[in-house]
Amino acid sequence: MSKWLNWILGVCVASALGACSSESFSYTGTWSGTARDSVGGNATFQATVVQSGHALTGTWEMVFENKEKLSGSLSGTVDSDRISMQMVPSLSNNCVHNATATRTANHTLEGQYTAACTTPTTGTFTSTRK
Repeated sequence: MSKWLNWILGVCVASALGACSSESFSYTGTWSGTARDSVGGNATFQATVVQSGHALTGTWEMVFENKEKLSGSLSGTVDSDRISMQMVPSLSNNCVHNATATRTANHTLEGQYTAACTTPTTGTFTSTRK
């Protein structure tokens, strides 16, 4: 009888531990989508991201309807389904964009950014991993 009790106890403990584990999500990959910028208007948005622990690094690019392009490096942090990042343009005369985004249930990133440029800029973006 004690063998059965040990087996049942083992199954219960394993089930409980499995129920307590959280889904691990990696943001590593190429994210593509659209952006709406208060100065530049509509754009395509792409970011190539590498996640290491809670840290993000990578590159980003926005191409506006008038074919103007902004691109550069990014760095940031992950907190579960939220990310915060700084997008630094390659050209020194462009200003840093500070962004936050939330990962939705269908793994889409929906976010917003601000940049303290000569003309202050705000925007939104939506992207999915390829």
